[in-house]
Amino acid sequence: MTAPSVKDVFFTSALRETLSSSQMSKLIPTTQLIYGVEVQAYAVNQLIDIAFKRQPQLKVWADPWEYVWIALWGLLGIALEILLQSPWKSVLGLVAATAILISISFFSLMLGWWIPLIPAGLALGGAGLITAFLERNLRFELEYRRVAVERTYEAVHNGPLQHLAVILRNLDEYNSPTELQQQLQLLSEELRDIFQYMRQEMLTRSDKLYLRGNLILDLQAPISELLYQVYNYTLEVQAPGFAEIQTYISPDFEILKRNHFSAEQKRGLCLFLQEALWNVGKHAMGATRLDVMCLREANNYVLRITDNGSGIISRREGQGTKQAKIIAWQLGGRFQRRSPPPKGTICELIFPMQRNWLRRILWGGHLARPGR
Repeated sequence: MTAPSVKDVFFTSALRETLSSSQMSKLIPTTQLIYGVEVQAYAVNQLIDIAFKRQPQLKVWADPWEYVWIALWGLLGIALEILLQSPWKSVLGLVAATAILISISFFSLMLGWWIPLIPAGLALGGAGLITAFLERNLRFELEYRRVAVERTYEAVHNGPLQHLAVILRNLDEYNSPTELQQQLQLLSEELRDIFQYMRQEMLTRSDKLYLRGNLILDLQAPISELLYQVYNYTLEVQAPGFAEIQTYISPDFEILKRNHFSAEQKRGLCLFLQEALWNVGKHAMGATRLDVMCLREANNYVLRITDNGSGIISRREGQGTKQAKIIAWQLGGRFQRRSPPPKGTICELIFPMQRNWLRRILWGGHLARPGR
């Protein structure tokens, strides 16, 4: 019976056309009405197909096997995130794994097996995303600790170790124990300042640069202003190499305003200038001239520090040279130190005016840098 008074109708979207839809034309196109007699006809048709082997009977796994199946796809999501270690690669891997899962489920259905699809897909995606979130936090924590270690060593190297090197170099020249005591007292204060430096680094924003003493640089300021502050502050330090210098060429850093530098790149340029000036104060014995120039050559910027001291004493690559090479890599340029005839030292950082976009992306992602 199909009379409306019987009320033997159901809603379905599994069929494109039913008796009721053919009568009602396109009034209800998405959810078809199907009569109860049609439901019985379709059920009988499937039973006959199964009996004559024209269609396999649907079978399901036991509950434990379904749990194992879902758990395996969850483990796969975790493994993909750990192995690929890249957001885009992980997303592509999860999409590919989901496509494979759907394909397996479809062909299994064609063979008569109804296996879990939605739970396995949720386990795959959920485990992958959770692992990505946790691993991302772990990477940030490791990167944070790595930067903290580097900043600590930079603070020690650019402060107390530099001053200690000056003391050791000139130990035989001290005729008065008072002078030696003053230098050692200054070294003690610098070592104590390391704690204050690291506390400021850890508790405040990363756009601050804390130099030896009380100088705090705001890395949001223009790069030219920052370099001027570093230049003036470093030359005020009492060092043997600075004592005999009679001629200075005042630097002009305004040309660098044309480029945009990140806070990390500004930090690197400031540390490079400080380290180069410190090398003059520590090693340039007999120097009477110091030139600090920032100029443009072809399509490159050049930050050059020149003195007429005794020249390069050792070819050994120290921590300062390693830092300079890392800074040069960040800027897509190069670092070099040489001795022009007849004497003196030239320390320069050369980097392009327009930095390579791919290098900016890689550095922004904190990938491995040279010397790591």
